[in-house]
Amino acid sequence: MTSHDLPTPEALTRTVPHLSPAALAYLIEQITPLLPPPARRGPKGMPIIDRVQLALSHLREGVSLRGLARVRAIPATTLRDNVNPVLAAFEQLLPVLPDGTRIDDFDDIARWCAEHGATIIVDGTEFSVARPADQEEQRRFYSGKRKSHTTKTIAITDTESNLLWATPLVAGTTHDLTALRDANLAVHLDNTGLDVLADSGFQGLQREVNWLELPTRRHQDRPLTIVDRFFNTVLARARVRVEHGIGRLKQWRCLTAHKQNRHQIERWLPTCWALTSYQQAWPR
Repeated sequence: MTSHDLPTPEALTRTVPHLSPAALAYLIEQITPLLPPPARRGPKGMPIIDRVQLALSHLREGVSLRGLARVRAIPATTLRDNVNPVLAAFEQLLPVLPDGTRIDDFDDIARWCAEHGATIIVDGTEFSVARPADQEEQRRFYSGKRKSHTTKTIAITDTESNLLWATPLVAGTTHDLTALRDANLAVHLDNTGLDVLADSGFQGLQREVNWLELPTRRHQDRPLTIVDRFFNTVLARARVRVEHGIGRLKQWRCLTAHKQNRHQIERWLPTCWALTSYQQAWPR
């Protein structure tokens, strides 16, 4: 993670309260059973609320633990002893639906969308990573679109920009449609029976998913009609919601730090997805 060793207290005061009191209470309730018991000798450590807020700052702002220790004016080793167990517990968090129900599998998302009449929106997004040392790995992760080395995930949201699903990361050269198929999402999307919106990067998916809406493509011998252009405009206005959901995920700077180690992104993507879902279920 990119280190910001001299964060200002004012910046942390502004950025630490990422979660509402209800979301923070739910988070603490989930991780408390996962934390090791306090030491039998010596100081018992910081209050759990301080430990959680420092861990959130570490993920949200990319602030190093050493920088956080300087702000709190405590030894770095003491802060690490208090925050590292919380970060380890964060890795076991499970995301929730906008109504607060835990997501165990994709069927939970399909059920919730069907009950609320929601439309599913699909899009791919990339995260920049440091250039791999191996030349073969460099070719696998080099994205021609971004002109840099990246990893990719397929995000699914509803029409309220709620992030509902994020697939495991794949190499940046992977096509959006291939990444979706590798995650077996085509079968799940078709089984939902719901309307699915996607961009032109998923051309061909209509043969696998019923009720899929894609932009109308222009052919060399047939330009787009007024009706086609109007349909594409309406579809684009609906699909922009997935960009808002992806933006919520990318607010966690541990995922977007410049030249981030891809293994760190793989580690923190499920955690940031879960934390984002808590923000959606219990907004401020």
